[in-house]
Amino acid sequence: MRAKLLRLGDLEWSLLFVVHHAIFDGHSSVIFGEEVRALARASLSGGDAGLPELPIQYADFAVWQR
Repeated sequence: MRAKLLRLGDLEWSLLFVVHHAIFDGHSSVIFGEEVRALARASLSGGDAGLPELPIQYADFAVWQR
């Protein structure tokens, strides 16, 4: 996975994100884009991104897999 944030102007940015398709499908890319936009808007406004709490964390999943 690689990511780069480019500043294009005073108020214009572009996020480049590269990840292998084997671990990141089309549906995931839509969710990722929506969440990044929500986090960026919240960061600019000083508000809450409104993202839901995750029911489990990755560490919980790893324990379950064992």
